[in-house]
Amino acid sequence: MTTELFGVVLPGHGSSIISLPQHQVLDSACPRTGVRPRLASLSTSLIIVDEVQNLRTRAQSGLDAASALKAFMDRVPALFLFVGVDLPDSDLFAGPMSAQMQGRVTMHYLKPMSRGTQEDRDEWDSLIDLLEESLPLMSQPAGHLSSQASEFLHAATGGSIGSLRTLVRMAALGALIDGKETIGLREVKTAHRDYRAELAAKEEHLTQTRQHSPGRPDARSSA
Repeated sequence: MTTELFGVVLPGHGSSIISLPQHQVLDSACPRTGVRPRLASLSTSLIIVDEVQNLRTRAQSGLDAASALKAFMDRVPALFLFVGVDLPDSDLFAGPMSAQMQGRVTMHYLKPMSRGTQEDRDEWDSLIDLLEESLPLMSQPAGHLSSQASEFLHAATGGSIGSLRTLVRMAALGALIDGKETIGLREVKTAHRDYRAELAAKEEHLTQTRQHSPGRPDARSSA
């Protein structure tokens, strides 16, 4: 509820989804007198703040928003989940208010999905199946993509969910354009990848090259 929450905290920055009267939205004391009781009345237990890397606390508007968030965290009995890219280096956790915010959070790092164990492979295949189910392809058999292209898709995307979604959607778009309405290994191999997936593929290639390159000959001499 990032935009909506900031819309309540900062007038003119969005609309509220918690149905506060307009005069309360414009009230500078809103974080204490308006939002907190309303969130409590709705039994709010989780507040997700997305795109945190875009909050610029070095600007006054961003600093005001961060101060309001800190006030919410102190007064609202709910779990706050901050989501973003490179959060340790973001303004909220490395800027003017970093010391105050760092003492209020626990950092969790999301890693790309793995295929190292059977459980990992099952989870990866399940994700592919979910993406496949969402595609508007009339001729796509259920489970076809994971059975044909699971290993390739992981190597091509580095296990990134966003890159996987982009690659599968690009392949599906091509299938819709040519009228096939089904995708498999060949289609995802020829589909355009996003930049992150290209970098992951290059890194995977370098790793494979290092693993299969012959070792240096032993330079020790026998006396």
